[in-house]
Amino acid sequence: QARWHHQQSRLQRARGLVVRAQAQQEINARQKTAVVVGAGPAGCLTAMLLAQQGWQVDVYEKRPQPQATGAQSKQRSWVLALYPRGIEAIEKAVPGGLPFIKERKYKGLVIGDPREGRRIVLQRPGALLDRTSLANALLDAALAMAGQQQTQQTQTQPQHGSGGAGAPAGSGSAQGRISVHFCHSLDALDVTARSATFVDASGSSSGRPVAVKEWDVLVGADGANSAVRAALCEALPGEVSVKVITEPEAKYKSWYGLPALPVTERLWDPDPLLPDGAVSKGAPGYYFYAVSKSLADGAVAMCQDSDGTYCGYLTLPGNRMAQLTTAQQYEEAIRGCAPCLPDAWVGPLAQQLVETPPSDLPVMRAVSSFAAPSAGVVLIGDARATVTPALGQGVNSALQDAALLAESLAQAPPGPQGIAGALRAYSDARKPEVSALQELEL
Repeated sequence: QARWHHQQSRLQRARGLVVRAQAQQEINARQKTAVVVGAGPAGCLTAMLLAQQGWQVDVYEKRPQPQATGAQSKQRSWVLALYPRGIEAIEKAVPGGLPFIKERKYKGLVIGDPREGRRIVLQRPGALLDRTSLANALLDAALAMAGQQQTQQTQTQPQHGSGGAGAPAGSGSAQGRISVHFCHSLDALDVTARSATFVDASGSSSGRPVAVKEWDVLVGADGANSAVRAALCEALPGEVSVKVITEPEAKYKSWYGLPALPVTERLWDPDPLLPDGAVSKGAPGYYFYAVSKSLADGAVAMCQDSDGTYCGYLTLPGNRMAQLTTAQQYEEAIRGCAPCLPDAWVGPLAQQLVETPPSDLPVMRAVSSFAAPSAGVVLIGDARATVTPALGQGVNSALQDAALLAESLAQAPPGPQGIAGALRAYSDARKPEVSALQELEL
């Protein structure tokens, strides 16, 4: 009888091992689902990288599908410097990179008044481009992976991607593993059930629930005013909290389309200032000009666009910009902080600025943790911590977030515990760099 009980015990243990092995196989075989909130550069890059690993990815964006890039759509854009680490992150999802990035080679930063002849020229590797063009290019790449096409007209109803869920997990192609949903605004997160509710944000029937989606991983890539971050702070106050470091003290307005003039082509060319043999000297590409007389009075910076015209931005203290209501007042402000601008530019630029709505520089926030591993939620880009454009590192850091998050998940053991460990590792790895960026800006 003792022998019989011993044999039964061994059989039960063996059956348990078999059941656990089968359960693990089911976990390994089941296609993992990711929800990405936000279809900006970091969100789209994350979606593509996870789709390449076999994840089924749903991207939810509260805005309509964008129209073709133009001056109007770039009104609130900011000139970006994309450095090698950002470019390398993109190339992980788009082999060979995006063609227009190569066309926008960044030659260097030029500081000072070109009329005085004493300028600092700092050579820079990378690309110089506006945020809207980068966002649309990465969105196009994600839509192509989803089997969708970028449209020329802004659509106003909730739109659903056509990417199917039939591709087997782990297969070589990411085609069809992404679905992009526009006019979908995050309404609620149930971190216990791992369920997100989205409502219609189209304007015609705003607030109507249009989707409920469960996740293995939810990625908050929804910007400086992240709804995902706010929901996490409310649901898990002991795990995720936010501290405001700086309040916005300045506003900016972007401008486009100022024509190249003989004076800008002659006096502004910094190539003669470079020593012989300098990499940038005589090479094709673009310079970024910081031409302000005094940052205390405001700042003007610009670069040449791909069509030969000049684009840039004006920043002023918020109370100062609020006082400017006429073109004449803007002319005076422009001449005060950037007297080197050609007279032929000042009038058209002032008129453009009168018609352009101001934008706030972001509030700088510190977040206690970039992930809630127990809930399978992670924050990237401005959602995980905001920086200002001062150092030109925000977009590069956000794109690197996407690449490192995808890398952590690729190396994780299967199952919820493996995913939780990957999110924890990502947060621990990214916090030191982001904290250093914020300290440098302060």
